[in-house]
Amino acid sequence: MEWKKSIPSCRYSLVIASFAALLLVLFYPARIVHAGRVNLEWDAVTHPDLAGYMVYYGTSSGDYNETADVGNWTSVTIAGLEGASTYCFAVTAYSVYGEESDYSNEVCIFVPPLLIIGVGADASSTPQPTAFTGQNSL
Repeated sequence: MEWKKSIPSCRYSLVIASFAALLLVLFYPARIVHAGRVNLEWDAVTHPDLAGYMVYYGTSSGDYNETADVGNWTSVTIAGLEGASTYCFAVTAYSVYGEESDYSNEVCIFVPPLLIIGVGADASSTPQPTAFTGQNSL
Protein backbone atom coordinates (compact mmCIF):
# COMPACT_ATOMS: atom_id res chain seq x y z
CA MET A 1 0.00 0.00 0.00
CA GLU A 2 1.40 3.39 -0.96
CA TRP A 3 0.91 6.31 1.43
CA LYS A 4 0.10 9.66 -0.12
CA LYS A 5 -0.82 12.96 1.42
CA SER A 6 -3.63 14.91 -0.05
CA ILE A 7 -2.88 18.35 -1.50
CA PRO A 8 -4.92 20.17 1.18
CA SER A 9 -2.98 18.27 3.87
CA CYS A 10 0.37 19.37 2.34
CA ARG A 11 -0.82 22.97 2.16
CA TYR A 12 -1.91 22.82 5.78
CA SER A 13 1.54 21.54 6.83
CA LEU A 14 3.23 24.29 4.85
CA VAL A 15 1.04 26.96 6.45
CA ILE A 16 1.79 25.64 9.95
CA ALA A 17 5.55 25.51 9.26
CA SER A 18 5.54 29.05 7.83
CA PHE A 19 3.57 30.37 10.80
CA ALA A 20 6.00 28.70 13.25
CA ALA A 21 8.97 30.26 11.45
CA LEU A 22 7.31 33.68 11.55
CA LEU A 23 6.70 33.35 15.30
CA LEU A 24 10.32 32.36 15.83
CA VAL A 25 11.56 35.47 14.04
CA LEU A 26 9.08 37.84 15.70
CA PHE A 27 9.30 36.72 19.32
CA TYR A 28 12.93 35.70 19.85
CA PRO A 29 15.50 38.43 20.49
CA ALA A 30 17.47 39.15 17.36
CA ARG A 31 20.73 40.99 16.86
CA ILE A 32 21.99 42.53 13.66
CA VAL A 33 25.63 43.58 13.58
CA HIS A 34 27.32 45.51 10.80
CA ALA A 35 31.07 45.08 10.82
CA GLY A 36 33.80 44.95 8.23
CA ARG A 37 37.38 43.92 7.89
CA VAL A 38 40.10 44.52 5.34
CA ASN A 39 43.21 42.44 4.68
CA LEU A 40 46.27 44.48 3.74
CA GLU A 41 49.63 43.25 2.53
CA TRP A 42 52.77 45.03 1.32
CA ASP A 43 56.37 44.37 0.29
CA ALA A 44 58.94 44.34 3.06
CA VAL A 45 61.45 47.16 3.36
CA THR A 46 65.00 45.82 3.38
CA HIS A 47 66.99 48.14 5.60
CA PRO A 48 69.14 47.19 8.59
CA ASP A 49 67.57 49.91 10.77
CA LEU A 50 63.95 48.92 10.06
CA ALA A 51 61.95 48.70 13.30
CA GLY A 52 58.43 48.25 11.92
CA TYR A 53 55.46 49.58 10.03
CA MET A 54 52.59 51.94 10.76
CA VAL A 55 49.24 51.56 9.02
CA TYR A 56 47.23 54.75 8.64
CA TYR A 57 43.57 54.72 7.64
CA GLY A 58 40.42 56.79 7.54
CA THR A 59 37.27 57.40 5.55
CA SER A 60 38.71 60.25 3.45
CA SER A 61 41.59 60.15 1.03
CA GLY A 62 44.74 61.53 2.66
CA ASP A 63 42.96 62.10 6.00
CA TYR A 64 43.96 59.26 8.31
CA ASN A 65 42.38 59.49 11.73
CA GLU A 66 43.32 55.93 12.76
CA THR A 67 46.77 54.37 13.12
CA ALA A 68 48.05 50.93 13.93
CA ASP A 69 51.62 49.99 14.75
CA VAL A 70 51.96 46.49 13.30
CA GLY A 71 55.60 45.91 14.15
CA ASN A 72 57.51 43.94 11.53
CA TRP A 73 54.41 42.33 10.03
CA THR A 74 53.93 42.88 6.31
CA SER A 75 50.26 41.93 6.31
CA VAL A 76 47.46 42.78 8.65
CA THR A 77 43.70 42.44 9.01
CA ILE A 78 41.99 45.61 10.16
CA ALA A 79 38.65 44.63 11.73
CA GLY A 80 35.77 46.56 13.24
CA LEU A 81 35.33 48.84 10.25
CA GLU A 82 31.93 50.36 9.56
CA GLY A 83 30.24 48.50 6.74
CA ALA A 84 29.01 50.26 3.61
CA SER A 85 31.89 52.76 3.90
CA THR A 86 35.04 53.47 1.93
CA TYR A 87 38.34 53.41 3.82
CA CYS A 88 41.69 54.68 2.56
CA PHE A 89 44.94 53.09 3.77
CA ALA A 90 48.62 53.97 3.63
CA VAL A 91 51.68 52.39 5.24
CA THR A 92 54.94 53.87 6.49
CA ALA A 93 58.13 52.21 7.66
CA TYR A 94 59.92 53.44 10.76
CA SER A 95 63.48 52.95 11.94
CA VAL A 96 65.04 52.09 15.28
CA TYR A 97 65.97 55.80 15.48
CA GLY A 98 62.33 56.95 15.30
CA GLU A 99 62.52 58.14 11.69
CA GLU A 100 59.45 57.48 9.57
CA SER A 101 59.18 57.14 5.80
CA ASP A 102 56.72 58.95 3.57
CA TYR A 103 53.32 57.34 3.07
CA SER A 104 53.10 54.44 0.64
CA ASN A 105 50.71 54.62 -2.26
CA GLU A 106 47.19 55.01 -0.91
CA VAL A 107 44.67 52.23 -1.37
CA CYS A 108 40.96 52.97 -0.98
CA ILE A 109 38.59 50.07 -0.44
CA PHE A 110 34.82 49.90 -0.13
CA VAL A 111 33.91 47.79 2.91
CA PRO A 112 30.63 46.00 2.26
CA PRO A 113 28.26 45.50 5.16
CA LEU A 114 28.53 42.20 6.98
CA LEU A 115 25.14 41.17 8.23
CA ILE A 116 24.98 38.75 11.16
CA ILE A 117 21.59 37.80 12.46
CA GLY A 118 21.45 35.98 15.76
CA VAL A 119 18.30 34.42 17.13
CA GLY A 120 17.73 32.98 20.56
CA ALA A 121 19.43 33.16 23.94
CA ASP A 122 22.88 34.13 22.58
CA ALA A 123 21.54 36.99 20.46
CA SER A 124 22.59 39.62 22.99
CA SER A 125 26.27 38.64 22.96
CA THR A 126 28.57 40.69 20.79
CA PRO A 127 31.24 39.04 18.63
CA GLN A 128 34.79 40.08 19.48
CA PRO A 129 36.84 40.40 16.28
CA THR A 130 40.60 40.10 16.35
CA ALA A 131 41.95 43.55 15.64
CA PHE A 132 45.21 42.63 13.91
CA THR A 133 46.51 39.38 12.50
CA GLY A 134 49.10 38.61 9.91
CA GLN A 135 52.30 36.84 9.06
CA ASN A 136 55.80 38.15 9.62
CA SER A 137 57.77 37.92 6.42
CA LEU A 138 60.94 39.53 7.72
